[in-house]
Amino acid sequence: MSPEPKCLKVMIPVLLPALERHGCLSLGADLREKLLTVSAATMDCLLSPVCMVARSGQPRRARLSSAVRRSVPVRTFGDWHDPPPGYVEVGFVAY
Repeated sequence: MSPEPKCLKVMIPVLLPALERHGCLSLGADLREKLLTVSAATMDCLLSPVCMVARSGQPRRARLSSAVRRSVPVRTFGDWHDPPPGYVEVGFVAY
């Protein structure tokens, strides 16, 4: 499952009142309840045709293999060994 439905699921309770308040959306109680209780997995299934059109018919890109992920070193906060103030390390990854 892609991360988009998970993010959208969390935002629905915030977005619905805002969209209604600004006159962009008008929902009945039945549809509102369905939107508030839909699962992220169901949203992923329902949104997949829309996402396919948005990507011009291209399927989702495959994830990196676990071998590639293991070969890229990643340091967590615990790996810093208390660097002096002012020390910065940044990594850029293209998705």
